[in-house]
Amino acid sequence: TSEKGVWVPKLSSYSAYAENKVQALAFAINTTIFEEEIDGERCYKIKYSDDLIIFVNKETYMIKKEINCGKETTLLEYELNCLSDEDLELLN
Repeated sequence: TSEKGVWVPKLSSYSAYAENKVQALAFAINTTIFEEEIDGERCYKIKYSDDLIIFVNKETYMIKKEINCGKETTLLEYELNCLSDEDLELLN
């Protein structure tokens, strides 16, 4: 906690985008991809280095978990396309 509120860790956003074949080859050489189950969800385990591993849900392609410099952050629950008009109403 701090004077302004509570510090909440967040998942980062990573990209595996390559602009050309050389970048794609460098990514392929330096990265390993496995499959692993997290909380009953099938995920890709993408290991960029010993210090950076991310887990991506195989169905939604959303990051489920990351391990960054030994610090582990996990997304516990999320839903897609579920925002309603009531969620956006202003409080009285």
